[in-house]
Amino acid sequence: MLNFISWDMDPAIFSIGSLEIRYYGLLWASSFWLGYVLIKKMYKKEGVKEELLDPLLYAVLIGAVLGARLGHVFFYDFDWYFTANNPDNTSHILSVLNIREGGLASHGGAIGVILGIGWYAKYKLKRSMLWVLDRMVIAGALAGAFIRIGNFFNSEIVGIPTEKPWGVIFVRLGDDFARHPAQLYEALAYTVVLGLLLFLYNKKQLIQQEGKMFGLFLMVVFTARFFIEFIKNSQHGIESFIGGVLSTGQMLSIPFVLIGVWFLVKSRKSVIS
Repeated sequence: MLNFISWDMDPAIFSIGSLEIRYYGLLWASSFWLGYVLIKKMYKKEGVKEELLDPLLYAVLIGAVLGARLGHVFFYDFDWYFTANNPDNTSHILSVLNIREGGLASHGGAIGVILGIGWYAKYKLKRSMLWVLDRMVIAGALAGAFIRIGNFFNSEIVGIPTEKPWGVIFVRLGDDFARHPAQLYEALAYTVVLGLLLFLYNKKQLIQQEGKMFGLFLMVVFTARFFIEFIKNSQHGIESFIGGVLSTGQMLSIPFVLIGVWFLVKSRKSVIS
């Protein structure tokens, strides 16, 4: 008999009335705080004024939340929000920004953060957008790892069935069989990327190649995401338009990988002092 891992963790740490404090929310908030600490150290090391940190935090926070929410709505659940093509025969357009009901997409979050950083770089920091992105991807890798661990606590974004001994039985989903812990695979991948980016940041000749860190982040993170999608349970979405040849996550990852490769190639010709 295989000794699978049985996972039946309550996603809520505690509750006060209708207010619940969940592991996911705690990990999500912690990733922003730790990311803030990391960027603060970088700014101090590179002589950037500390008062320029708060606008960055607001830009990233707003961009991440709005981008992730809108990404879920448009990429994964468009019919539910904008058409009557669902079980209760009505649209839910007024719930588009209701984050409490769940539904956040990492690809949309990435787009939102990039747009937020673009605004910040131009109007607040007054430096190249790539200069900021090359440093923010370190915090981004950390956030990605924490958020996927939060997904694991929520028993969501699970993998397909497996007989591997590290398979997990998600009891709260009503399963009596093991699945790949796809959330933990992604968390591990992002942790490796975090270590790589921290190593490269301390290599002065590499951080001077503008766009290199950003390009590497996009290429490695979304390549990992593409392959992990093969053992993920389908989350549906726009994949239905092409008959499920690729998952929604895979289709959305391909452009990010290509953009990452482009920035890596371009960075070799762009060295800043």
